[in-house]
Amino acid sequence: MNNKIFLNIIIFLFVLFSSTLPAQNGNSTDLKALLDGVVIIQSSTFSGKEDGYSEKSIHRDAGTGIIISGNRILTNAHVISNSSYLKVKHFNSSKFYKADVQFLGFDCDLAILKVEEEEFFNGVEPLEISESSPALGSNLLILGYPGGDENITLENGNVSRVERVRYSFTGLDYRKAIRVNANIIPGYSGGPAIQNGKVAGIAFQISQSQGNVAYLIPPEIIVHFLKDIEDGTYHGFPFPGFSFQSGHSASLKSYLKIPEGLNGILINTVYPDSSFSDLLQPEDFVYKIDQSYLNREGEIMDTIGGFIADLIEEKFIGDPVKISFTETEKPQN
Repeated sequence: MNNKIFLNIIIFLFVLFSSTLPAQNGNSTDLKALLDGVVIIQSSTFSGKEDGYSEKSIHRDAGTGIIISGNRILTNAHVISNSSYLKVKHFNSSKFYKADVQFLGFDCDLAILKVEEEEFFNGVEPLEISESSPALGSNLLILGYPGGDENITLENGNVSRVERVRYSFTGLDYRKAIRVNANIIPGYSGGPAIQNGKVAGIAFQISQSQGNVAYLIPPEIIVHFLKDIEDGTYHGFPFPGFSFQSGHSASLKSYLKIPEGLNGILINTVYPDSSFSDLLQPEDFVYKIDQSYLNREGEIMDTIGGFIADLIEEKFIGDPVKISFTETEKPQN
């Protein structure tokens, strides 16, 4: 059975009979308010002047955005990057409004758009960001405009795991992501995953090797991005600045005289000019960041899906971090 619900110009008939949707944990979500807060974003990029800005020199793309507090639109950076012209509209309107990029976070694939015409936001209740990531196995409702279609679509999803993945927009950044089983296709990017009436993630990429597997940017990263821009500038996420060896053997720990029973990671490389370049060196054994102990894989002990990099990246540029480590005692020849 197809688990998608397509909404078009006869949406008012559906709303007439059902003004709420069952929420994933027993509460109800106002459908109309939810749909009002999810907009389609259309971008146009001019490829060059060879054709005198003719129709064939224009590349068009589309994605999804959500209205949040402060009359702002939150979406993926990859939806709007390099765009020459942006326009947005609501699901139940034919009128497009010009939008401009206000903030761009390449390292977390998030962006903020502004619309100058205040009437665009009239009567719209901004969507709230959840305080935490959804639980493993829990259900979500993902909204978007697949394929750039102006008809909004609702897709059911299920949280299968939390993991660190390469954010494909830059290809350089590895961050926490929520993996969901859902039939997500291009156009959903920037769309919300709703749980208990709040945004529990933003759709941003799909698996290239597995069908019906998509990834969401978790609430923690969204909130970090929004707090970062409060001073009018986006500073970005802190970079750990070192690489490490995980899964080391007991014999290696013994060889390096690492205390028995102490779990942690073995530093391989410390990058020049990083925050730790004056503190750590190769073969140091890191076992705690702030108050969180690490296991031999670099995961945070007593948590699910937490990693050493998360402990650093959840901070802001300039914040202090306490790192606990021991220097190894490699035998000399």
